Amino acid sequence: MLPCAALVLLAAAAGAQAASDAAPATARDILALDAEAKRFLAERVPANVNRDDRFRALVDAMFGKDGLGVTYGNTATRTAQETFDAASGNCLSFTLLFVALAREVGLEVSFHEVSEASSWDRRGDVIVVNMHMFAEAEIDNGRNRVDFLPGQQKHYLSTRRISDRRALAHFLNNLGVEQLAAGDLEAAAGRFRSALAADETFNPAWTNLGVAQRRQGKFAAAEESYGRALAAAPADVTARWNLASLYLAVGRIEEGERLVAEVEEQRRRNPFYQFRQGVKALAEDEPREAVARLREAVRLLPEASDFHELLADAHLAAGAPKRALSSLRKALALAADKSERARLQVKLTGLGGSAAGAVDSKD
Repeated sequence: MLPCAALVLLAAAAGAQAASDAAPATARDILALDAEAKRFLAERVPANVNRDDRFRALVDAMFGKDGLGVTYGNTATRTAQETFDAASGNCLSFTLLFVALAREVGLEVSFHEVSEASSWDRRGDVIVVNMHMFAEAEIDNGRNRVDFLPGQQKHYLSTRRISDRRALAHFLNNLGVEQLAAGDLEAAAGRFRSALAADETFNPAWTNLGVAQRRQGKFAAAEESYGRALAAAPADVTARWNLASLYLAVGRIEEGERLVAEVEEQRRRNPFYQFRQGVKALAEDEPREAVARLREAVRLLPEASDFHELLADAHLAAGAPKRALSSLRKALALAADKSERARLQVKLTGLGGSAAGAVDSKD
């Protein structure tokens, strides 16, 4: 049951922290590079080589020991230039920097949005639902995904290519979340409206605007904003949960409880929610709960290798090494690329197993 003094849920790209005072107004602004950044690229990425070589040189320039050495950090949302200067950023900041640098060296690159939430963060009385995006670059051998989400699953239920204006909406929405978490409600509402001006279909900004309005005591406006989000996406869990919280807070108990029940059912059927609950249970030293959650995640999405891998970890923690081996073999069979297969094979060998071993159908 959702309590009446509910923690609000906000949607933001992963890593939102403290907002700066001024925000870029256009997609061009958040991707702009100064002369120093362009000079760095000219020195590190040859112009007269094919796209594969330019891509590899760019990745080395960003992450190699003699390059920028950029590191992931749960830091404030930054523009491409700010991320270049700081050599650190969250997933959105990293993606902006990569897109800006890649386009500067003549690569065709685009933003992509992930449909499901990647994680949740608690900040005081606010729970932030972290969304995720990544970049894809066109190279000679096809398209290469560049995904800055360390330590988390990369198997997504669905993704889609988005415009630069929608990427700007993500950026402005993040700044709004940062300001709302800091208690600046008016500025936060302004950021969310700016995000909607960039892309009126960016549903998270409608939900977050509703959160800001509710905290300002503007209950009717908040209900209208949640309604705009749900009109476009009736299954939006974050908007539904916030609307349920609003209804309970203003005494519309029956409507609120009905929405809570619907949200809980949606979550039960979401493999990524089950996966994240499994991660949480494992971190809290509750291996049996982790096994139950991860089995359900695997049942709902059996082709996700990382689900099977974490289920193996849970089995091992629960004292079931044979089932751990079985799950690892399944993860290995589903591994998407050579490096993942090599890593899983090392892990499997460490447990005394082999890829050719028997598979327990009851893992």
